Amino acid sequence: MNAEARLIAEAKAFQDHKRKPVEPVASIERRPGHTSLAISAAPKVQEDTFDQPELKKLVDRTRQIAIDRLPVSDRDDEQKIKASLDWVNANTEDGRLLRQYMHALVGRRSYVDLGAEYLERARKKRDGKPLSDKSKESYRKAFERADKYRLPSIEQVDWDIAGAFLQEIADTERLSQKSIGNIATALSNLWKFNKKQRTVWRGHEVQTEHIPVEHEAWFDDELRALLAGSEGHWMRDVIWIALYTGHRRSAIAEIEYDPETDFIRFKKQKQESGDRFYPCHPHIREAVVRYTAQPHKSNTLGNEFRKLRDRLALRPQDGERKKDFHSLRSNTTAQLMQKGIADNNIDVLLGRKSTSITSGVYGFKTLPPHAKAEIERWRPLVETVDWQYLLE
Repeated sequence: MNAEARLIAEAKAFQDHKRKPVEPVASIERRPGHTSLAISAAPKVQEDTFDQPELKKLVDRTRQIAIDRLPVSDRDDEQKIKASLDWVNANTEDGRLLRQYMHALVGRRSYVDLGAEYLERARKKRDGKPLSDKSKESYRKAFERADKYRLPSIEQVDWDIAGAFLQEIADTERLSQKSIGNIATALSNLWKFNKKQRTVWRGHEVQTEHIPVEHEAWFDDELRALLAGSEGHWMRDVIWIALYTGHRRSAIAEIEYDPETDFIRFKKQKQESGDRFYPCHPHIREAVVRYTAQPHKSNTLGNEFRKLRDRLALRPQDGERKKDFHSLRSNTTAQLMQKGIADNNIDVLLGRKSTSITSGVYGFKTLPPHAKAEIERWRPLVETVDWQYLLE
């Protein structure tokens, strides 16, 4: 019998053990001298001594794998061990065996397995085309959470159970409303695929307390690797623009360049009141001209950057702070701080508090003379940024 069969047998034996009838304790007879003593029948107290050797071996093994994945300095940090353990449970054979045990214990099929069947045949609602790889990955994570948080079988889930499940994830992982909505959408589509009422996943008011992800700045050797690895690709220009301006990829994706004023125009973002104008740093002028001649969507920038990062083996270990395109913004911030630029000026340069280079100038298609002069005053601060040493 292989390990998987032994685990499933152990789970079923444990269920049988829990379902054993409980013997009552007989009332004690009253005897002379003990006329006041009367003990009613009560459930017999039973110690739970059920042994689960296969499960114990598996749990010990997965924990050891999780610890071995971490740097020696982090192996006593329970939070980092837990993060590593989550990865082991989701991505290894031992993790799959643990899921099989839990499924046998609760008597239902894995949502990961049900989801795999759905994703094989899933199509977009509008054009009938297959789901994108990004959407499939988002759906897989939702199905993994359904198993992780022990969501009952499809037949057992009602509206209240679905709401409690979503709230538990929000409380535990502190996800945004959008992330919770994506999970509900994935499960709603799985319900429809299995011909069940998808309304159980609609109309939930989940309270969230989203904590922004902390992005770790890239080290110099990593930046050099990113620049060398993107040689000959348009992504190299985008990395230079991000390092010299500190702007988000959604803003960089749609930049325009005015050679007459030598200003970069960052189009209005959702959180902003209007467009931003920014003096173009001389070190990125050619990169800006090349990119604006053939721009790309924000998602394309993110996907291409992740491909580059992963190809160069620069993905952070689980449990470490996130490093992605947005982390380049942290590098720009760090350099401005090191050069002694005041915090309020850094906030304006990076668009954190103001919607333009000056708080009162934005949204012009053609800048009036006074606006050009005000924006030009920021050029010396913009040009304090210098990443040319990365090329040495």
